[in-house]
Parts: sequence; C-alpha cells; structure tokens
Amino acid sequence: GDVMGSLGFALATFPYIGRALAQDLKVLGFSLVDNTVLVGPLRNVFAMYARLEQVLVSLNLRLQPRDCLLYVPAWAHLKEAPQVLEEICAQYPRLPVQYRAQGFPLLGLPIGTHAFSTQYLKGVAAKIIKTLDPIGTVPDGRIYAQIMLQCVNLRPLYYIRNLPPAISLPFARQCDNAIIDAFARYLSFPDDWRTLPAYVRAAHQLRLGMRQGGAGLTPGEMSVHSGFFASTASTLICISTTTLREYVDRTSLGVTNPCPDKGHSILRGFTVARNEVAACGAFKEEDNNALVPPKLPDGSRPLVLPRAATLFPEQRPSEDELRVNPPWAPAQRNMTKLVRTHDPAYATGRAYDGGSEYDKARVCHVAQSVTKAGPPDLGDPLGPLLGKDGTELAQAPLSWLKVVAGSRKFDAFPRGPFVAFLSMYLGVPIPAQPHLKPECKCKVFFDDAGHHRMSCPKHFKSGAIRGHDALVQSLIDMGLSIGVTTSGSRHDVPSHRTVGKRADICFDVDVGQQGKQIIGDVSVRHPVQGVSQGASTVGTWLPTALSQRASAKLTKHRQAYKSMDLCFVPMVVSTFGVLHDDFLRLLWVIAGQYTVDEDETTAQVNPSEVRDRAAHDDPRHHFFYKMRARAALGAARAASMRLVGIPGTVHYIRPPRRLYDPSDPMFRTFTALNGLPLGAFPLGGEA
Repeated sequence: GDVMGSLGFALATFPYIGRALAQDLKVLGFSLVDNTVLVGPLRNVFAMYARLEQVLVSLNLRLQPRDCLLYVPAWAHLKEAPQVLEEICAQYPRLPVQYRAQGFPLLGLPIGTHAFSTQYLKGVAAKIIKTLDPIGTVPDGRIYAQIMLQCVNLRPLYYIRNLPPAISLPFARQCDNAIIDAFARYLSFPDDWRTLPAYVRAAHQLRLGMRQGGAGLTPGEMSVHSGFFASTASTLICISTTTLREYVDRTSLGVTNPCPDKGHSILRGFTVARNEVAACGAFKEEDNNALVPPKLPDGSRPLVLPRAATLFPEQRPSEDELRVNPPWAPAQRNMTKLVRTHDPAYATGRAYDGGSEYDKARVCHVAQSVTKAGPPDLGDPLGPLLGKDGTELAQAPLSWLKVVAGSRKFDAFPRGPFVAFLSMYLGVPIPAQPHLKPECKCKVFFDDAGHHRMSCPKHFKSGAIRGHDALVQSLIDMGLSIGVTTSGSRHDVPSHRTVGKRADICFDVDVGQQGKQIIGDVSVRHPVQGVSQGASTVGTWLPTALSQRASAKLTKHRQAYKSMDLCFVPMVVSTFGVLHDDFLRLLWVIAGQYTVDEDETTAQVNPSEVRDRAAHDDPRHHFFYKMRARAALGAARAASMRLVGIPGTVHYIRPPRRLYDPSDPMFRTFTALNGLPLGAFPLGGEA
C-alpha cells in the first residue's frame, strides 16, 4: 500500500490506542500500523481488548476476526484450553477470539512453542523455494543475479535475526542450499555438480563477499549467531534504558543466569550466539584480557561481547550515565566479518583449495583492490588534476550487481553471454556454444576455460567480436550521463600504426599544461596466457598484464598527443572486470566534473541508484561508483562476446520492449531505464 497512507493511519489511531492502554498499566501494548499486540494477565488483556474495540468503533473501524488470535504460553502443554477461557469469553461476547494453543505468527514471525516455530519456518522456506524456478526464467543475467542477491537471499535474514539459533539454523541451511542450487541451474552447472570439485569451489566463490572476489551471495547460516546476538543485544538495551524495564522481570528472563540450558529461550539463544562468535576470535566481557585485547595481524583489535547483565543492569541508568557511558554492542556486520574470517567453512581459500595455481591467482585478482586517487608520480598525465589526493579508490569486479542499470542499451546482459562470463570468472568449463566450431581458425582446439578464445588474433579478428566497440560506446554514454562532453576521438595521431588511426574516447576536460582534452584509449586485456607455442603454458597467469599494456600505450602515444595539446590516458581493464589504476583515476577525474540543474539535482544520474553502504556528502563518490560499475560491466560483456563468438564489428543490443506508454505524459520522463527503480520490468508493448 501507500507508505504515506500507513503513516496517516498510524498518526490518526495511535493517540486513541495510547490513551486506552494508559488505563491499565498491567497490560503492555505494541502497535505497528494496524497490528496491535496485548501482553499481560489474561483477564486484564480481555478488559483492554474490550476498551480498544470501543475505541475502534468510535473511529469507524472494525476488527478483523481472522486476525484476533490468543496464545497463552502456560497452556501450551494442554490438549484443550481450560474452562476459565470459556468463562472469560462469555463475559465479552462481542470480541472475536481464535485460541492458538501452540502459537501464531506476528508480523511474519512465529510466536509460540519450539515445534510451532520450526513448522512455521518450514512453510516459509517452502514459499521461498517455490519462487526460485519462476525467477530462473528471467532472460537477463544481470537482473536475475540482482534479484537473487538483493531480494531472495536477504529474505531469510529477517527470521534469522529474530529467532534463536536452535530454530533458525536448520531454516537457514535449507534456504542456502535451495538458493545456491537455483543459481547453479541458471549457470548451467551439471546436475551432479556437488560431486565435482571445480563446481564446488565455484559455488563457494559465489557465496563470498564482493570484497573477497565473490558475488555477495552471503549464506544465511553465516549470519545466524552474529545476527541474533546483535538483535537481542539491541532489544536488551532498549528495555533497560526505557520504562519497559518496569514490566520485565530480569530473573525470569534469564539475564542473571548465563547457563544456556535454563531461563528464557531468547536468552538461551543469546548465550549460544555469544559463545559461537567468541569462538571465532571475539572476547567476552568477563575475560581477563578483554579490557585491552591484543591486536590482530591486520592491526585491528578483536570485538568485545557484553554480557546480558551488562546490557540490562539491575538499576536503570540515569540520563547523565547514558550520555557519558551509553550501553553498547558490536555491530552485526563486524561480527559477521569475524565469523567469515575465522570459520573455515567460509574461508576465501575454499574458492581455490585443491585447484591449480591459476585458480588461486584468479580469485586474488578479482578480490577488492584499493589505490590512491593521487598518482605516485606527479608527472602522471592526471597529476595536475589530482595532486596528492588521498582518496581511496576501491573496486570489486562484480560490484555492478549493487548498482541500478544506467542504460537499457549498454547495461543489458543476456543470459547466454552472462553464463559464459561467469563461468570464466568462477573457473568452471564454459558451456558449449552450438554455433561455434570446436576448432579455431589457427587449427587449435578451443579450451574449456576460454583462454584461447580470449587471446588468439585469428579468432577475434575474423567473426567473434571482442566487445571493444561496445565498451567504448558505453563509456561515452557514461560520460554524457553526468554532463561531461564526451565523444569518439577526432584526432589523427601519427603514433598509431595505421593511417588515420585514432584513440577511442575524448573527454572535454582541461588538464592545464598536460592538455586541453583527455584522450582515452580502451584496451580489454586477458591476464592469462591463451596462445603459446607450448600447450603446457596455456592457462598461465600473467600478473603484470594490465600494467604492461598500460605502460606500452603510454610510452607509445603520450608524447604524440602532448605535442597536440592533448592529455593521453590508457584505459586498460582485464576481462574479469578489474580496472588498471590509471583507469580508476580517470573515472575519479570525470566524476568530479558532474553538472547540476538549476534546482541543484543532477541531470541524468541519481546518486541513490548506487547500493553502497558508505554514505558520502559529496555526490562525486556516487558518480564514481556508478561509472566504475559501468566500466566493469562493459568489460564483462566484452569478455562474454569473445567467449560466445558474437559476429560483427560493433555489438548492438536488440531494443527492449517499451516500458510505458510514451503517449502518457506522466511517464515521458521515465522512458529510460535509469529513471526506473531496481527490479522494474516491461509492462507490455512490442515483443
């Protein structure tokens, strides 16, 4: 429904509900929009229920009988409700009540016995699994991966954070297995992939965070203990620092009893979660060395986990105490990171353990890298614009999965090419392409990893496109989208071998003495030996491939362009989507040239399109993320074009179906994909 409508409903009804609840402080009431929960002695709860029913009638509202549920924990072991319930219900004949002996769902969460909660989560898991096959029919690989990453994979986390590990752990494992199986089917993994080491390593890499070189498809099982500890710690802090503590018995809750087999199930789960996180390297508050924990190898200090009694002290802290020394608990993301780092089940090494040296080099190559915006050599072409800028420019090849598509023409990634690229990225055999002959024009059979297709001149110069032109077009569109005059280079330079040969892109940015325009020359480099006299060297990793290509271009063309008052910058990117440092710096320069409209909003790019955790006041960071994602995606598409052998010299994507009726004035400004939210799909139009 309408968000503002829900807000208006809450603002209109909550004052009346609050006044009714104030008439009996033995009953606690919690309301979220049109959901209200009453907790307290049974007779008091029914009396309050009657008052609220009268309030609702006065507001011209009515109760929904099917949602008026009653659960009494003390009666959970009884086969039938006691006689007292019938007597109370007889006193309030107008009140609809449905008794639930084992519990009921509240806001999607099961409230009740262990058996009820477990059975309820099985139903939730079945619903999640049921959606996987329909989602698997999405023809665009990028959209499919984004739905799986940002929608399906996040859905179990709601239950994981709010239910004890004993209940949520089996649920998380069931969902994790179903999600990774669905992704494997989409990528054309064989049915028995779990018995094949290469595919097992690939599945684990998909589960790694993007900073570790994965796709960010984080397993829910990894977040079970850190999520529940963080959620429960926040709840205890809220209770202990507000008037809610007057209605909660610390002893019956189990705050003072650290034994995990006694007390309330929530506190038992809290203790179990705390112990598991501590086993991964965190310190408990009561440890002798917790006050000054030793530093870890990376220079940071391990997390310290507070006790329940510290979060919920016996006496409510004063306002001054809360200001000086507020209750604290480590953030969930920090604890999850600790679990990922120390638990062998989630180690990065599992993505290449048992594989070749190539597998290890590949995973290390696609892990997040960071460089300074300011070049190490002030004589660098971009030195005058960057100087000693200390901004850290980070990149992870698959970060474009967290960015809303900016162009329906250049950001589409059909399933076939997407599967081919991700197979190369994950180090598994590339599915057979029926339209490709098994043998190259140089009389060498194509390898399953795709290295020969990436490197052989006879292959990519005669029919199978490298995707270079498509990447250039995408980068030109990228520059124009933030208001920088960008076009193909119009300058003939003698340093190019062929007559009339030009560089690829011209950015209208003044670099002072270095040149009045920036000229970029794009190169998509495969950092693996693909063509060799000896077959044994094919598949050898080339760690300096990008820097060598950039240095060669700079040495060859820099002075020739400088003599024409132009600034030349090589734009080198690997086929895995890793940009050379100079390419990143160029994007940082272009991002700083963004223009704004009169109403101080950007012309075409919306910073909110970027799903990035860090918040920046300077929109330049968001534009940089957007352009970095566009460049990495363009390189991925270029690599896929080599792999699947798309013919032609320029790759034009088939125009998509119309998103909205262009004759409708309400939607004229939203005909481009960058005006739509993530997950928008065509509503009709041409086939």
